[in-house]
Amino acid sequence: MVKATLPTNYQDDVLKSTMNGKRRYGITDNSDGTKCLEDATQYDKVGSNFGAADMNKTNAAVNAAADASKIMDNVDDIAANTQAGYMMGHWQVNS
Repeated sequence: MVKATLPTNYQDDVLKSTMNGKRRYGITDNSDGTKCLEDATQYDKVGSNFGAADMNKTNAAVNAAADASKIMDNVDDIAANTQAGYMMGHWQVNS
């Protein structure tokens, strides 16, 4: 299996200094009685979107990278381990 290469260039929004660190929204009344929020924030830079597809790709890559033979679920094995590349299983994290 080919190792997944995930993006590492995500960026945050940068609000203009006039926003005083707070986003602004306009409210529009809809004909059905609901309201829409519209972003009225002024930005110096609009950041990256990160959604479910990105999270699923990340989780799939982590799952593929975990060698099942190097996951330790026994607390004694975890304490005694001196080799790199081994990881603690989720059962011990939740215990």
